[in-house]
Amino acid sequence: MTDLLPLLRDNLLSPPILFFALGVGVRLARSNLEVPREVGRTLAIYLMISIGFKGGTAVADAGANWTLA
Repeated sequence: MTDLLPLLRDNLLSPPILFFALGVGVRLARSNLEVPREVGRTLAIYLMISIGFKGGTAVADAGANWTLA
């Protein structure tokens, strides 16, 4: 139970949660915030590469065999 507060703090202060909260705040404020097209493309490429690297390391740690397919 004593480890619950640091875990909760770490999870609530993670970048995805903070960006979600920012998006909700912008929407509630009825702001006209727009992300430039190039920034959106760059973020999409970054996310695809990071997901690929994370999946690749998970496969490398588990070992690639026929059950993976």
